[in-house]
Amino acid sequence: MRTDEMRTGEIVLERRKTYRLPVRVPVFADGFGIDSSTVTVNLTAGGMYVETRESPPLHASLELSLCLPGEAAPLELTGRVVRNGNDPKEPVGVGIEFMAVDRHAHDRLTHFVSGMGFMR
Repeated sequence: MRTDEMRTGEIVLERRKTYRLPVRVPVFADGFGIDSSTVTVNLTAGGMYVETRESPPLHASLELSLCLPGEAAPLELTGRVVRNGNDPKEPVGVGIEFMAVDRHAHDRLTHFVSGMGFMR
């Protein structure tokens, strides 16, 4: 049986490579429809799932500004839409994979995600 198939009472292993931190962080971007601001549902060092009213098309490239708590300057990132949310367990939104993240931004993001993960 594949790990993404579920039967009642079974534990299902995630197919994702990294831990998803369930956290609401402000995000600003062109491409989210009329309102260019939203929040994350979850966040990893490699991407995020965000709530959206309108979904950009798959593979759309987005310029993102992610505001991590406790940091003065937002992270400026480029991402691409890799999944349109249709999971009834999650809010309507999109999965975004970060692309071409500079070393400093990646370190800040990794530090935030791993630090918050230990605080759960």
